[in-house]
Amino acid sequence: MVQHRHSVLFLVFGILVIALPGQDAFAWKSKDGTLNVNGFIDNTTHYREGGNRKGLSKVRNRAQLEFTKILRPVGPFSDISISGTLRGTYDAVYDLNDSDYGDEAGGPVYLQSGGASSLAARTGFPFLNPVPWGALPGPPLTGIGAIPTPGTNPFLSGTSPYLNGFFLGPNGGLNPNEGLRILGSDNYTATGGAPGFGLQFATPVRPCNVDARGCIDDYMDADEDNLRFAEFNDRLDWLREIYIDATMPFDNGAELNFRIGRQQVVWGRTDLFRVLDVVNPFDASIQNIFEEFEDSRIPMGIFLPSIAWEQRIPSMI
Repeated sequence: MVQHRHSVLFLVFGILVIALPGQDAFAWKSKDGTLNVNGFIDNTTHYREGGNRKGLSKVRNRAQLEFTKILRPVGPFSDISISGTLRGTYDAVYDLNDSDYGDEAGGPVYLQSGGASSLAARTGFPFLNPVPWGALPGPPLTGIGAIPTPGTNPFLSGTSPYLNGFFLGPNGGLNPNEGLRILGSDNYTATGGAPGFGLQFATPVRPCNVDARGCIDDYMDADEDNLRFAEFNDRLDWLREIYIDATMPFDNGAELNFRIGRQQVVWGRTDLFRVLDVVNPFDASIQNIFEEFEDSRIPMGIFLPSIAWEQRIPSMI
């Protein structure tokens, strides 16, 4: 599957690179006018400044090919054509910034202590006395006050069946203190990234082929290649659109036109928001509302018929 993803992507990029020397878009038509091909390549790069996770957050390289081929009439059908759109993307952030988004994302974490050390009690900042992920808090030191000892972090050795005091069974070592991030820690600017007050959740953040904790089959199970090459999946999203147009004329001048296949159906047009244009779902993960709707709609398998006829009004003169 991975080899197939790479092969299709390199094919699309290869054709466009050859066809686009020194430019980012092209159009071509065959000599007989029955085949039209056009395409483009683009790049979207996002760099995050501020907070605790600075750096690249998206480096999406996209290549798209569109074609229309006019076919000969078949039986009662005329004006037959087949059209399609192929798209491939490669988000390099999972390679260029793998410490935040790739196989090296996250790390060991420390959760807020349930007790209060003398320093934490004086300052009111419980994060000054953190307890490692999976540690069993030690007993208070007698004679000094309610100071919980740090306890041990048995996950460092990968042998403990405990997770924050809960028994996980004999395979508890599968829950190591690595590849984790505390939710909301990007906003802990006042504490330098250390957790503050309130309920805390530590969650695995590495791709599912690296760390399968929290992954759900067929729903939240993206491996690193799924993230890099978003269209190359079981839905064949790289084949963005593929549909057939045809017309069936009648003796009375009426025509039955139809389009069938994976396509977009557009009703109305507005800028930055949709009113009636709600037939196709919308993918806001690309550029939110700032992407062209044509590039953000999710094509679906649709049969779209229409009838046209000519109504002649007799002359009154």
